[in-house]
Amino acid sequence: MFDVITIGGATRDITFITSRGTIIETPQDLTQQKKLCFEYGAKIYPQEVYFSFGGGAANTALGLVKFGLKVSTILRIGKDSNGAAIKKNLADGKVDISLIQEDEELKTAISFIIIPRPKTDHTIFVYRGANEKLKIKNEKLKTVIGNSKWLYLTSFSGNWQKNFREIVRLVKESKIKLAFNPGALQIKEGIKGLKDILRITDVFVVNKDEATELVLSTQRRHSLHKGSLTELMKIIHNFGPKIVVITDGINGAYVLKDKEVLHTPADSKKSVDTTGAGDAFGSGFLGGLILTKKVDRALKYGIINSGNVVGTYGAQKGLLNKKEIEKKIGRIKIKRL
Repeated sequence: MFDVITIGGATRDITFITSRGTIIETPQDLTQQKKLCFEYGAKIYPQEVYFSFGGGAANTALGLVKFGLKVSTILRIGKDSNGAAIKKNLADGKVDISLIQEDEELKTAISFIIIPRPKTDHTIFVYRGANEKLKIKNEKLKTVIGNSKWLYLTSFSGNWQKNFREIVRLVKESKIKLAFNPGALQIKEGIKGLKDILRITDVFVVNKDEATELVLSTQRRHSLHKGSLTELMKIIHNFGPKIVVITDGINGAYVLKDKEVLHTPADSKKSVDTTGAGDAFGSGFLGGLILTKKVDRALKYGIINSGNVVGTYGAQKGLLNKKEIEKKIGRIKIKRL
């Protein structure tokens, strides 16, 4: 029925850009190497403010549909103006919205994003709202998922363990392929808590910090060679995912399939906002893999898509279609490690 169904969150985003924050280096903490600080009790005046849309399921759905794929999304919103705006944004982008759930009590999720100039990385405050009550349980969802080709699983909140157990069962029964980009709650659970879903994952996408935190959950800190992305990928690969992808900001992205490791540097476009870069990479990678069946080509799709998104404000504005990516693909170089 669908080429891809994305599952996870959707948010209304508000972005504040300010030069008032102070970044403090904490390299001794492998999982929190920098902290953003503001004067306690101060009133902060941003230089710019942007309103946009976000959330892993919404971002990846809009990214994938741009490749000409038939895409639906399973997410939960409130019955409010923000929820209506999210539905309209997705429908206008040609994403099927028939599986969207509406909560009678909780409000639609909101993200408050701070970009500390002159830096482009962000800090996000998230009200999860209706995302907390997302459910994978009714027969319609099970039938639609079973008849589709791919699931793209993004960040979950609420009782996500119960939903994951249902997703594992559905994937095993239907033989649908699974791409998995875990959120903060799933990363904190560690590899042990994710072992069942990792065993059935076809494509696993995380950033370097997330990969480090996952691997540290399985072994002593001193036994992990700091900064070795190849080592991180191999350890994660041993837990089940067929393809492991790690993104590393301006250093680009790495992919492991079987015993081969590929790397490409970040695309050279100037970055103004890294919000949504991971989702843009993920949708670009999976879209490229579906269209071309080639991992190296998929890596180029992902890095071009994310490179364009960070050149704009918000998680969705810079998403590219296949034709736009193909025009740029010749400048991307792949190195085998």
